[in-house]
This record gives sequence, structure tokens and C-alpha cells, in this order.
Amino acid sequence: MTLLDDPSEIEDDKVNVFLAALWFYMTPQSPKPSMHDIAIENFKPNAYDTSSGRFSDGFAGTINIINGGLECDLCSDSTRIKKKED
Repeated sequence: MTLLDDPSEIEDDKVNVFLAALWFYMTPQSPKPSMHDIAIENFKPNAYDTSSGRFSDGFAGTINIINGGLECDLCSDSTRIKKKED
């Protein structure tokens, strides 16, 4: 709870930085699986996941978990985000 009360403690301590990254890697980001489950091939996208473009396995799946709305052009509820016009 200490880190939730004062998140700046994460960036001020190398051990907390590592532990926060490890927690994020191991913890599913609902409704997405954990990056660990993708890395060890424990997660297999179902037909809905692949047809809607929500999740894939491999590196693309981990990028979707980290920055899905920014990198993958999808929101977590599978609605499209409008891209900026060049």
C-alpha cells in the first residue's frame, strides 16, 4: 500500500523499479493476459481474439499489453482509435 500512497518511491529506488516491472510482467492486465503467459506460450488467443485483432501471441501480444491503445491502434474494448492525419 505504501507504493500506492506514494508512487514516487518506485522511481527513487532501483529495487522498487525492478519489482514494479516484474509485477507488471507477471500480472494480467484485465482483460489482457500477462506478458509472462504470452512469453512462455501459456496464452493462446481464441477465435474472437484473433478475428477482432484484440490479442495475438508473441511479441505483438506483449506490445499490446504495454501500450495497446498507442502501439496497436486498438482500445481494450476493441474499438478503433482514430489516427491523426499526417
